[in-house]
Amino acid sequence: CGGVLCVFFGLRTGCGVRLSRVGSEMCIGGGLIAACQKGLTDIARLLCERGAAIDQAASNGATPLYAACLLGHADTALLLCERGAATDKALTAARSFGHAGCVRVLEAAAAAKAEKDKAVLAKRNHQGSVISHMVIHVT
Repeated sequence: CGGVLCVFFGLRTGCGVRLSRVGSEMCIGGGLIAACQKGLTDIARLLCERGAAIDQAASNGATPLYAACLLGHADTALLLCERGAATDKALTAARSFGHAGCVRVLEAAAAAKAEKDKAVLAKRNHQGSVISHMVIHVT
């Protein structure tokens, strides 16, 4: 098995997202982390489209986003952030290893999530005030 290439060809030929260990690498089950470590964004995208868990940690605790940021793969980090990957550990890794591109991607993702959360909260508050206003007029 050729590691990440095995993932690509396995998915292209209709194999599932979870295959067994071949040699020292996981073919598909750990393929997303392997693709992210190597900065293979297209393969990471393919795995995500096929249902790979973007926040699934390896036995050492590394997530795909952490693996990408540890090695400075900002394009791969952007893909994972766009798909909602948790950024907390990855931001620490990117800062520690001086990967400014990844830091920018992660900070932008965190800011976008904060804005989205703020909008959801505002919508909930607005809906709550509309409902309480309706209750007051109905009774």
